[in-house]
Amino acid sequence: MLIARHERRIRGFIATMLPFDRGAVDDLIQTTYLVAWRKLPEFRFEGETPDEEAVRWIIAIARFETFNHLRSRKKVLHAEFDEELLVQVADEQASDWESFEARWRAFAGCVKKLEPFQQEVIRMRFGAGMSHKEIGERLGKLPNTIAARLSRIRRSLELCIGTSLESEGY
Repeated sequence: MLIARHERRIRGFIATMLPFDRGAVDDLIQTTYLVAWRKLPEFRFEGETPDEEAVRWIIAIARFETFNHLRSRKKVLHAEFDEELLVQVADEQASDWESFEARWRAFAGCVKKLEPFQQEVIRMRFGAGMSHKEIGERLGKLPNTIAARLSRIRRSLELCIGTSLESEGY
């Protein structure tokens, strides 16, 4: 029950560090839950909010597993990633959950306001990780046209999210 109530928070934490790799996020959430299950006898809470402490503990496991994944991927891809920056992002995301939830609600609400075609382009680019060229091929458009449309969609989303957050007091 605890995991079901907080899965979006845990998944969101992992996705913050792997925003365009849904498969890796899914794999890491499963790994995190397995590790947490195995280590459950080690979990101790000291405060008055055992649920919150358990979620923070699971997020700490998710953080460790995600960093391990990134390190192993770095070796395979021979790519650089700034671990210090990722630690900063992870810390910020974990400590500012309420603000993250507000931004997520604003984003989801603003995406719903987009035209269906715009929503599909967003899903292809950021959900499926498709390139401008791949999206263009699928939709019969030039890659430059897709890039321009995505740019306009992003600006529209930024304005909408800003307005939405402002109305909520953020």
